[in-house]
Amino acid sequence: MKVHIENVDMKKDEDDHYIGHASFSLDESKDLFEVTFHSKRGTNWDYSINFAKEPGNEEELFRVDTLLIEDETLFDHLLDAALDTMYPADSEQDDSEDVDS
Repeated sequence: MKVHIENVDMKKDEDDHYIGHASFSLDESKDLFEVTFHSKRGTNWDYSINFAKEPGNEEELFRVDTLLIEDETLFDHLLDAALDTMYPADSEQDDSEDVDS
């Protein structure tokens, strides 16, 4: 599956908790999604998934949510892309990548 990452960010809030976002699409979907990551210490991550711009097909949103739950590689790829924005000298970001699932 090919993932197209449009925008990512990660920062720490006033309580020193991590909060980040990744806007992305998948080859087989025309919708643009945004996953929001949050963690108190940067180890255990919670997330929420929404449409990034305009509402789309809710069944597709549920399918992508299931993919994020079941496909650790996809989840980690999006999370790592967001984390990389905190430390830009450590890595280069590619906006389109194949993710094995």
